[in-house]
Amino acid sequence: MALFVYITEQVREDASRMGIPLHKLEQFAADVEAAQSTGTFDRWPKPCLTKKKWSHTAIG
Repeated sequence: MALFVYITEQVREDASRMGIPLHKLEQFAADVEAAQSTGTFDRWPKPCLTKKKWSHTAIG
């Protein structure tokens, strides 16, 4: 199964509101597609598969 990442407009708006630069969001999406893995995600209760924590210290 191949992983493809689509960043919705809502996610872009939420990231902007949280101070996450757009290029970091796009780089994250590219990294997930390149790795073809969700191993960097935190496991989350069903029905969600995973959730990514954003650390403001790692975003600089």
